[in-house]
Amino acid sequence: MSLSEAVAQALSSHKPVVALESTVISHGLPHPLNLDTARACEEAISGEGAQPATIALVDGIVKVGLTPEELESFAVASTDRDKVKKTSLSNLAAILA
Repeated sequence: MSLSEAVAQALSSHKPVVALESTVISHGLPHPLNLDTARACEEAISGEGAQPATIALVDGIVKVGLTPEELESFAVASTDRDKVKKTSLSNLAAILA
């Protein structure tokens, strides 16, 4: 698991962190609406003084808090269902393997 620098800093300074699942990006909405929605969610959370932490499996690593570049890459990759697998606790180990 990897925390983004922003999430790590927020946690160390006891700032609130809001976890966001990535399903809306990967399987919920078509591109580019998925990216626009993800950005809007993160901006709304930031606007209230908390640190957004979108969580996704990126290159075999559970990322907590995607960078803007990772968020965009993930949203674009979602157009190819073979690149982005729907992952949950029931299949996480198998996908990581």
